[in-house]
Amino acid sequence: MSNSTVFRSIRVAGVFILAASVAVSGVLLTPISRAEAAPASMDAGDVAPLVSKALTASLGGAEPAPLAAPKSDAVVIPAPRPDADAPQKSPKFDPDTATLVGRDESTDRFRDSEGRKWAVVSPVPTNVRDEATGRFEPLEESFGATPDGVAATRHPLNVELASSGDDRSLMSLERGGYTLDISLSGAIKVPLRGNGSVRRAASEMKYVGILPDVDLAVQLDGATLTEQLRLDAAPKAAPVWRWSYRAPGLAVSRNDFDDLEFVAKDGTVVFSIPAPVMWDSSGVDGVQEDAFANVDTKMLRTIDGVDLILSPSVSWLKSKDRVYPVHVDPSVNPGQTSLHSYRSDGGTRIDRAWVGNSRDGGDKYWRAIVKYDYSALAGKYVTFGQHQVAWADGVTASVGGGVVNHAACFGYNCIGGQLGVFSVGGGTAPVTTDTGLAQQYATWVANNDFSSYLMLRYAEAPGQYTFKGLNSALYLQYEDFPAVTGIDTSASPANGSANAPLAPVLKATATGAGLKYLYKVWNNAGLTGTPVFQSPAWGEQAQQLPQGNLSGATTYWWKAYVRDGVNQTYGVSTERESGTFSFTTNVPAPAPDVSTATPEDEAVVTTLTPTLAGTANPSAPAGTKYQFQITTGTDGDTGSIISSDWSTATSWTVPAGVLQDGGSYRWRIATDNGVQKAKSTWIRRLQVNLRIGLSGPSPKDSIGPVTVNLANGNASLNFSSPTVETVG
Repeated sequence: MSNSTVFRSIRVAGVFILAASVAVSGVLLTPISRAEAAPASMDAGDVAPLVSKALTASLGGAEPAPLAAPKSDAVVIPAPRPDADAPQKSPKFDPDTATLVGRDESTDRFRDSEGRKWAVVSPVPTNVRDEATGRFEPLEESFGATPDGVAATRHPLNVELASSGDDRSLMSLERGGYTLDISLSGAIKVPLRGNGSVRRAASEMKYVGILPDVDLAVQLDGATLTEQLRLDAAPKAAPVWRWSYRAPGLAVSRNDFDDLEFVAKDGTVVFSIPAPVMWDSSGVDGVQEDAFANVDTKMLRTIDGVDLILSPSVSWLKSKDRVYPVHVDPSVNPGQTSLHSYRSDGGTRIDRAWVGNSRDGGDKYWRAIVKYDYSALAGKYVTFGQHQVAWADGVTASVGGGVVNHAACFGYNCIGGQLGVFSVGGGTAPVTTDTGLAQQYATWVANNDFSSYLMLRYAEAPGQYTFKGLNSALYLQYEDFPAVTGIDTSASPANGSANAPLAPVLKATATGAGLKYLYKVWNNAGLTGTPVFQSPAWGEQAQQLPQGNLSGATTYWWKAYVRDGVNQTYGVSTERESGTFSFTTNVPAPAPDVSTATPEDEAVVTTLTPTLAGTANPSAPAGTKYQFQITTGTDGDTGSIISSDWSTATSWTVPAGVLQDGGSYRWRIATDNGVQKAKSTWIRRLQVNLRIGLSGPSPKDSIGPVTVNLANGNASLNFSSPTVETVG
């Protein structure tokens, strides 16, 4: 199966669905650092076996080497707190029920059936921008015919191939408005072929005999363009091949991996050419991989670009162990190289994530370092994560276990903290949970660290052929932080408003789900000192200040704070605050002076319908309304309460059925100036005593046995009855 076929077979809804089962085995929160030295060379017998707790039984050996301590300025986020708002659950991405909501070059964004957001990130571009619509669409790994040759226009490199091998623009690439023209020195005028006809779409095109005894196969492998020089027999002399690259407007340099990078003025890597490699055809299915070697190169600057001179090892090419044909592959990637594979004897490859034991000339183990561009999540937070891999090349029959680590540097031995394990054979496996990996990516995103890498290791078993090329994807569930968007002025004072009430309702507007709110109010613009009010706890959107916290004719400044329903997932706080708002309180209309209030304090009334009254305060604005309030509580606020309607009248007769004979009451007058309601600062006491019978201080007159209550006219009769003595 070809690499391109593999990619198509695992693409679902425009996303690579890559399988692995993963278990968590610790988290390391250290950003990656780049190793200056090349990977150490070692014999196969010196290679430490691949170990994780989940795989110890089958692999044996010691735990992986620990990673260096985190940087001192790194923000290390703790594990989720027991009191975190968010339920701790393990959702799984289901491409069959998720809805695609957006794409960029290497990320597809989805919303699942429960409304959760997912970013599916590939280490290599999977999409290409449609120039007509401006939207990103899945790339296509095929060439189509053009008047001058063939082209792959729905590809990140927008490749055009010349119809003849000797064309100075044998291959023309375009990306981001920049071009890269490639030619092969000494090329012969041979026609371009593809599947027998230039008119048929194909992922591979050929220039047969482009050099003496050398064919050139040009292939689209995902986002990569490979240019494989094919030799059917050992060369008679040491071959030297010269590729020329012309890229107007781009600076060319070698990076730490010996890749050529074509860089724009803003620092963006537009194209990269990994260090070339070569391999033979000595692989035996189920036994060993093709023999592999790196190719010596030299870079020469030219007037209009750069030449890359390839000098493959003659001794390697003429070795008695060599099986032809041999392929020599310089390739081109869009952007920076994100895949690095390292072999235990010092070999390197940049074309795929290679892992396992290749068994070419003995036990030789491969480990891959992979980078995912998850920078699209900047300013967001991760709530869950999965890392998934799938077979793409190499042995298919075996099913083995692998480990995902943080990559501590670049090299074979750069094993960082273990994040999980996986199991993969020749197909796909069910998606499982990666809470360790989710914790790590939550940390990186929270730290705005988008430069970190993962290391993949797989089945490093002596004597066993386990070599695989892996495709992979990172699945991150994420959310936007909640945000305060303003004030609901239908309930709260507008920002900067005057005449605000002394007990205002604060109600902010915000975005997010499952939101809780908290408010703070200060009496100074610097928001210093203890707030005059703070919500006692996170709660409802609308919260009213109690009476007594604010003074009239005073300016106050306040902020709203909001957090969502998944606050503290992986220790990430989602609390966000508003800008500063302000309001100025009004001056309440003064109540009638206590000296004008009738009945007087501690009055005893002999009616159940007394009239309460006061004289309007001269300072009260016109139109002030009044309300009379009677309570049974001694504080004038509690107990049974009866109030009059609001009106401009300054007297009120208590309706029948409210007061009771013998009852004690408190009463006061409240005012309403149209903005603020306020109660009088004074309270008067009132007692009802209808003075039925002879009790009380009522005047009376007696004539013989008859006594008359002169206040109410009631008469009572007193007489003496016989007295009977009783025994005992």
